[in-house]
Amino acid sequence: MKYEIIGDKEILKNPLLKASVVNMVALRNATITGVGILQTPIEENQKIKYRVDFAEELNKEQEKEFKEGINSLITNYFKLAKVDLEIRFEE
Repeated sequence: MKYEIIGDKEILKNPLLKASVVNMVALRNATITGVGILQTPIEENQKIKYRVDFAEELNKEQEKEFKEGINSLITNYFKLAKVDLEIRFEE
């Protein structure tokens, strides 16, 4: 699974953004799946993109809950900071 953070280029350059997102994904994963993950950054045209590999295969329900939880957490977190970001998932 891959996820990409989309937003203003100046915001995406902020080093705290990457650390915040990686930690939020790890935290949400721990509460939803309890399965270890590896998040690998993908360098692509100044975009923030990560591949997520799970230690065990997730069932469809866990995968859906994981994606919804990540989307909600990241979107709401950055709305509070008045930063307009979007997260997209790829298989």
